[in-house]
Parts: sequence; structure tokens; C-alpha cells
Amino acid sequence: MVGEAALGRLSPENWFAVLDRGEHYVQAGVGEQAATRGGWFALEHREGLPDRHFRTEVADRAHLVRAFTGFAATDDNWRRELEWQRLNF
Repeated sequence: MVGEAALGRLSPENWFAVLDRGEHYVQAGVGEQAATRGGWFALEHREGLPDRHFRTEVADRAHLVRAFTGFAATDDNWRRELEWQRLNF
């Protein structure tokens, strides 16, 4: 799977991963560095403009793997698994 090994290495010392296609990307971070609880993951995706930037928090690394794999395959089904909050900058 895309990035499974890299996502498996996320830790407080190696806390961030991103996969992008220009202005579209999916990114994940772990713990306090990613502004979430210890042991949890922040998962974000952006679809171009800043008003299309979304975030959720998950405890299961499998959600990260599905998001990165789906994004790489241009399959958007992974987005429907979770509840997303629009980020306002």
C-alpha cells in the first residue's frame, strides 16, 4: 500500500507525512505536534483553495493508510469514512 511503511513510522520524533498533487493533498500528523492528543492522528486534506481544507482526528492508523492509498489512486471513498471539519484560516 502507498505509504504504509512511512505512516507506520510516524512518531513524536517523525510526526508528519504528506502526499500531494499540486494544490490537492492529504497529510497526517501524530500527537501534540499535530495539535491532537498523544497517540492520536490528525488527518487533513485540501482540495485546492483554502476554503476546501478539512481535518479530522483518529486513533486508528488504518484510516491514514486508506486515505493516502485512496488519494494516490484518485479514489475519494476514503473521505466518506470519517466526519470532517472545515478549517478556517
